Amino acid sequence: LKTESNDLFSLYYILDMGKDNDKKLALAVDYLDYLGTTDKTVEKLAEEWYRLGCNFYVSSGADRCYVYISGLDENLETAMKLMEEILANVKPDKDVYDEYVERRKCLIDGLNRIPGVYSPIPMGAFYTVAKLPVDDAERFCRWCLEEFVYENSTIMMAPASGFYTTPGAGVNQVRIAYVLKKEELNKALIVLRKALEAYPGRKGDEF
Repeated sequence: LKTESNDLFSLYYILDMGKDNDKKLALAVDYLDYLGTTDKTVEKLAEEWYRLGCNFYVSSGADRCYVYISGLDENLETAMKLMEEILANVKPDKDVYDEYVERRKCLIDGLNRIPGVYSPIPMGAFYTVAKLPVDDAERFCRWCLEEFVYENSTIMMAPASGFYTTPGAGVNQVRIAYVLKKEELNKALIVLRKALEAYPGRKGDEF
């Protein structure tokens, strides 16, 4: 789609296969951001996208995958070729995968050690959905950003209710990504624990 008001384009590819078809698809899609190709590093690819003034994004839903490119109209053809090169020649990296597993373990173990918090082990993607002992996750997330500070830090999370179609579902759940290094994840877990201890709307007597 070319916009008439400026020299930008947006291009979507929709594939009829999603997480319901393959449980590992969400992980593979997120994993893609951290990989290079057989002859280009991930840093080199980032440089090329920047030079083109374009963005490349892949996401997965329950029954579909979406490939999205946007940027300067004059570089549409080159951007399409770069996208096709990545999808055709992506190179797996065991070190990147091992780091993902370590970060996942760090976050999930840390969350489940906080009283009243529960997170299952996610089978895909670089995030988890955790249940918190709070009255309302959206209110808690906003409170963390606006009112809570611990050692000059706070924590930012996404309320999970927006990811459900059932009204009232996920009201005390948050979505937390583990894209940070383990050291930063551990710091974030400490801040989360302190925030839950101080939050006026916490539920239960775990603390």
